[in-house]
Amino acid sequence: MPTNEWEPIVMLALSNHSTLLSPTGHAGRYAAAPFAGAFNFYVDTFKDGYAPAASSAQIANLYQQFAQGDFAMYISGPWNVGEFKRRLPADMQDKWATCPFPARDAANRRASRWPAAPAWSCSKARSTKPPRASSSSSSPAPNSRCASSSSRGDLPARRSAWRVPALTNEPHFPAFREQLEHVEPLPKVPEWEQIASSIYDRGEAAARGAQPVAERPGRPRREGRRAAWREKVDAGPAALSLFLLP
Repeated sequence: MPTNEWEPIVMLALSNHSTLLSPTGHAGRYAAAPFAGAFNFYVDTFKDGYAPAASSAQIANLYQQFAQGDFAMYISGPWNVGEFKRRLPADMQDKWATCPFPARDAANRRASRWPAAPAWSCSKARSTKPPRASSSSSSPAPNSRCASSSSRGDLPARRSAWRVPALTNEPHFPAFREQLEHVEPLPKVPEWEQIASSIYDRGEAAARGAQPVAERPGRPRREGRRAAWREKVDAGPAALSLFLLP
């Protein structure tokens, strides 16, 4: 788990039934038990020696180091399936697999995730999504579209599309299909990028021992000002008029 990514912390928090923010999106819920428990688990993963406290920039070659056994598991997405097939040595091709991101306990067997997020698999490489194909006058058949998409790791969101041979014959894709049944949306607030940066910043500092675990992510100062403005706007015309008077 690279320490400079917010995704692992948020995945663990969602799996522990954290809402991240209040229902109105005006305040964080980082001190609540669901998020606090997930954050502590994340930090303990590094403290107990299960994962090195290293950022993605410190991983020289993801595929080579995975083949060498520098780490046994990695969080990745379907776009990396093809890369593992191409870059891992031939004698490693039958020694790796994918599985859904595990849940916190056996009572809830599968963890909640956000749409289009990767499942728990052998690795997690920072990768951008492949560009969409340009439109043309003739639309290819569903099987052709799925075959083209699966080759790029761009998997469909419709259940019916997963029945085509291009997907059913690939043993590494079912984990992502199963994960699609357990998705949760991220908070719909304009400050999400700032919130995510704060989450991984505090997570990395705690993982490296630079700050106490109790200092969990907080609302960035600029985000707090925007949230306060939204609270006034949501209060109605009377509150909004305060901004309009000279």
